[in-house]
Amino acid sequence: MPVKDVYSWSTEAGVFLVSGGWDCCVKFFRVNGNEVFQIGESNVFKPIHFMSGAYPLLVTAHSERFIHVWNLFKVQ
Repeated sequence: MPVKDVYSWSTEAGVFLVSGGWDCCVKFFRVNGNEVFQIGESNVFKPIHFMSGAYPLLVTAHSERFIHVWNLFKVQ
């Protein structure tokens, strides 16, 4: 399924990426140079329509006014 939105951030632990798409999944990745490793995935049961963040918080918005607020501080 296509990806709707992407959010990235970097810390001392590395560079990270989150993708959200029409498949109702939020996927977490770690970027090491030219390699990308998936480190997690969460099914939120509703397609992601919008995603925005300011580290350490990420918000995903879904249909029917459903939202998720993610704390990215522990993602490593």
